[in-house]
Amino acid sequence: MTIRFEQTIDDTMAFYKHFIRTSETIKRSFVRMRWYLSAGALLAWMITQDPKFTAIMAAILLALVLLLPWYTRKIMEHRARQTYQKPDNARMMGWHTMELTDEGMVVTTDNATATYKWPVVLKTVHVPNYVFIYFSEMMAIVVPVSRLTPSEVEALNKTLETHIKQ
Repeated sequence: MTIRFEQTIDDTMAFYKHFIRTSETIKRSFVRMRWYLSAGALLAWMITQDPKFTAIMAAILLALVLLLPWYTRKIMEHRARQTYQKPDNARMMGWHTMELTDEGMVVTTDNATATYKWPVVLKTVHVPNYVFIYFSEMMAIVVPVSRLTPSEVEALNKTLETHIKQ
């Protein structure tokens, strides 16, 4: 089976947003960030033990603990979009042809051809409009299923279910 689709910056960003919201590594990073903020506030309170300072620090800490992960995600998304828009990175955008066989996948673009055997696929994730075919925690082929025909989507899903054990 062969499918053809165009990958855009928005498709790549959809994967990146999914990644930063679901990655265990990033989740742990946000937990550490909250612990460091809390430890810093506790240390500041222990040094000053001033009730007014404690109230102000508690308010600031609460705002940081609640807003900093959201703000950090937004900054990460903004920087990723800037990176993907650079001319050198435009090569990963454009038309992709994906051939699915019993052995694996062959993905061809104007600039490269890559062959993936089924055992290297870690998982697939289905989200609205996309299927992400993961090869590592941070790398996946992004298939914009919203731009495929219903028969292509059905054949893709059947092939992935047959070959990928999750």
